[in-house]
Amino acid sequence: MSLSLLLSLLTWQLVNSRSRAMAMAQTITAELRESENRFRVMANSAPVLIWLSGLNKLCYWFNKTWLDFTGRSIEQETGNGWLEAVHPNDLDFCLNHYTQNFEKRLPFTMEYRLRRHDGEYRWLLDNGIPRYSDKGEFLGYIGSCIDITENRQIRIDLQNSNADLSRFAEISAHHLMEPTRRFSSFTQRLRHSLSAYPDALHNQDINASLTYLEQDAERLLGLVRDIQLYVTADQARDKPGHVNAEVAAKSAVSALADQIAAAGAIVSVGCLPNAYIDLPRLTELFRLFLDNALRHGRPTNPELNLQIEIGGVSEPDVNRYYVRDNGSGIDAEYQQRVFEIFERLNYRDNPTGTGIGLSIARRIVTSCRGKIWIDSSGHDGTAVVFELPNIKGNKHDG
Repeated sequence: MSLSLLLSLLTWQLVNSRSRAMAMAQTITAELRESENRFRVMANSAPVLIWLSGLNKLCYWFNKTWLDFTGRSIEQETGNGWLEAVHPNDLDFCLNHYTQNFEKRLPFTMEYRLRRHDGEYRWLLDNGIPRYSDKGEFLGYIGSCIDITENRQIRIDLQNSNADLSRFAEISAHHLMEPTRRFSSFTQRLRHSLSAYPDALHNQDINASLTYLEQDAERLLGLVRDIQLYVTADQARDKPGHVNAEVAAKSAVSALADQIAAAGAIVSVGCLPNAYIDLPRLTELFRLFLDNALRHGRPTNPELNLQIEIGGVSEPDVNRYYVRDNGSGIDAEYQQRVFEIFERLNYRDNPTGTGIGLSIARRIVTSCRGKIWIDSSGHDGTAVVFELPNIKGNKHDG
């Protein structure tokens, strides 16, 4: 009797547990369907093109905005069907970029052309993000696209316009260089010719006029040269790669040896990590910073020698470099202004300076996706610091 009662109780518990499990499963299924329906309603009303892909990399759903854009049915688009509307010149890039990032489970962004329902190809900016379940299981990707055709054309027009302006400035500077050199040369010849006339050569007004002419000639030469450097600062002068930063720094020191000696400066070059850039522009960066320190880095105590230290450190994603002097420092309010073109804080002390040097440096660094800034506090000297990414970037221009 007891055994029969126990079996009946176990049977009742099993049946009851099964009923509860089935009820729970139905509730969860209903909630999932409701959640999915809410997502589809929201996605179909969104002003962007949305797609979903599964574990097999194939797309299985597109929102109404996508379908209205292409004029195709969801049956035509699913799987790899959507690739039929991708521009033939963008197809390999689009598929490879998607596949490579999918296999690594990485978010990605890409630009490609997709045929609209009227037959016109439009540029899309596609952002793909991996999807995961609440348990952290990878489910596939969700992507959203916006039409960037007009913005892209504006960007191309601006790039072409900037290229034309840069070319004009480069040619103008080139044609200005020769008459500027002649101006300097003839000024020197004039002083030499006047040596035959002692009375004229010792005349204060004549000497002062010649000195002004020589200073202006020197400044004009520097100005034209710096304009040429500025307009070409974003262009690599050699094949970019991981170059020896110590070689670049020492080359800059060697190029300014006479100026360093005249200033009585002491320059040291520390251990520098390699930089991803072309060697000529890295050398130019160190030369610009050295020249700036030699011109402006005077110690507050005139009995002290100007000391300039070139150093650097390596971080996981960037390499950081600095050129530090023991001068009087730069107030915080001026630390951004010094990078503006033609900006000089002490013109009278440096009449031959052009005010373009640090602008050239900023243009070089930003063209390499780097950062540059001034580190200075009180009278503890000034450090010009710049960072360069230590990995090569990838770009698809279409």
